[in-house]
Amino acid sequence: MKYQDQYWGIGPVEWRPMYGYQNDMYFVVYNKTLFEREGLPDLYELYLNNEWTWDKATEIAIKATQDTDGDGEIDQWGIVDARSTVLAVSNGASMTSVDENGRVIFTGDDPAYIEALELQHHWWTELKVQMPTYGSTTLRDTFITGKAAMHLGMTAHGLADILDMMTDEWGIVPLPMGPRADRYHWTVQALNTTLIPINAKDPEALAALRAFLWREEDVDANDFIAAHVKNRESAEVLLRANAEWEGGAAQLFETFLGNFTDVTREVNAGTKNAVAAMAEVKPVIQANLDDLFNQ
Repeated sequence: MKYQDQYWGIGPVEWRPMYGYQNDMYFVVYNKTLFEREGLPDLYELYLNNEWTWDKATEIAIKATQDTDGDGEIDQWGIVDARSTVLAVSNGASMTSVDENGRVIFTGDDPAYIEALELQHHWWTELKVQMPTYGSTTLRDTFITGKAAMHLGMTAHGLADILDMMTDEWGIVPLPMGPRADRYHWTVQALNTTLIPINAKDPEALAALRAFLWREEDVDANDFIAAHVKNRESAEVLLRANAEWEGGAAQLFETFLGNFTDVTREVNAGTKNAVAAMAEVKPVIQANLDDLFNQ
């Protein structure tokens, strides 16, 4: 429905419903056992002291990335699954915004967004501290089996898998602050909600059914915490994220982004400059947005 010029859905619902909590919220998960073994600073302490930054993440990733068996191949990674779309949010950037005339515009070419693209290229290609694959199962399993220090693309619903499968101690913190950020930013993978078809014969009944099927009071907050994290520090981060999230998503209008994903992968590999890549995709994406919103 539309109310005061804003569109509203009826709560966050997807698979593994969280009864009022965002199951797509992004976190950095770190291997506390590995950190202690390698003498690395605890991320939760850095987070509390507002010292958890891109630079600190780079410093830690360099120290953690190792060839542990001497065969010439990296088998312990500093970072898995860092995503430029998510890193951009941690730098105060967004892929799209609404200008003073109410027009939705593509802003992936803003300097703050470009810096996120360049950082991932720096980690992936120049420093070689990020595991160079896009296979989500491989990335998850590499972290779960203790072969990566930090997983930078973990959503809340994925924490349940780590809780069940990982033997090393682990914790969660926000995304590290980018150079243009003065606070931690929270974001979700995508905006998911329940919508009622415009031609529904009895929309109020459908809304009532939705309210009955998924009720926040059906799950105690302690049960929610216990199903996703295993220590008090991570519980604090989990609840803070849900309290402070401002409603933004890392990647909106996904089906209208043209070849954005392919082009950013070229940036990661170093075959395309970040500025040139965004200049290439901007006209296509903007045209798609203009058509979508009839603007």
